[in-house]
Amino acid sequence: MGHLILPRSAGLAKPPEGAGVNWSHPLADRLLWAAAPGAGVSGDLIDGQSGTLLGTGTWGGQTTIGAALDSANSTNDGAYWPWTDRLASLTDTWTIAVWADPASLAAGGYDHLLCIPYRATGWTTPYLGLSFGRYGTTGQLSAQYAESATAWITRASTSVGITAADPLTLYLVTRKAATFRFFVDAYQLGADVAGVTTAIDLSGKQPITLLNRSSTSVGEGLVGRSPLAAIWGRALSDDEVAWLAAEPFAFVQRPGGRLFVPAAAPPAGDTPFPYTGGGYYG
Repeated sequence: MGHLILPRSAGLAKPPEGAGVNWSHPLADRLLWAAAPGAGVSGDLIDGQSGTLLGTGTWGGQTTIGAALDSANSTNDGAYWPWTDRLASLTDTWTIAVWADPASLAAGGYDHLLCIPYRATGWTTPYLGLSFGRYGTTGQLSAQYAESATAWITRASTSVGITAADPLTLYLVTRKAATFRFFVDAYQLGADVAGVTTAIDLSGKQPITLLNRSSTSVGEGLVGRSPLAAIWGRALSDDEVAWLAAEPFAFVQRPGGRLFVPAAAPPAGDTPFPYTGGGYYG
């Protein structure tokens, strides 16, 4: 019996430079920030704000879904993007997703997949505005966030969620009020984790940092690669997490085409648009 061969989904292919968000896609609902770095592409997907490399990090390490941010040093490497005021809308319901291919984990410490530090200088209480990554040496995934200028909350998965042997993996956490859920690819990691209902405090408005903890106080990063990361102002459903795991770029829109027109002058009396002697629509 013959088999139906389907074309490769566009949601599996890394988009080229100039891509943005397809706001009509269900997975774009309440998307607050997203970046797909790699191969010279550093701008975030919503505003196009350029990312800045840390240490010896590079754009262009390869993964199974395309180019990525490449970090070779857990202390110094990574990248960061400017703060966006959309993140000020985060309260007690959100999702963080990071696709990463770990190469090694820090000995005796934490590995931040994505972090928004609380303060611009130093590494003082509270350390984190919002962070997602490995919890100490246990291998659990954890979400940490500031609840005030002097205190922060930590919630960790009930089982190991990240190891240095992992291939490219979707690591994801959702928070809905007092309930935290951790995911590895399409599957929930352990049981729901009970938390508190306090809102997150991001009044520090610091840069969004990928594969490191801060743009100004580097450390506790991840040696490996990341081709995509995103933050939502809502808790994604199980089905949406599975969709992301299957099609990471499903919500990304490729750059529009260009239609070139002849340089010859249009017929007299028949000029549908101001003639410029040639150009393009886009």
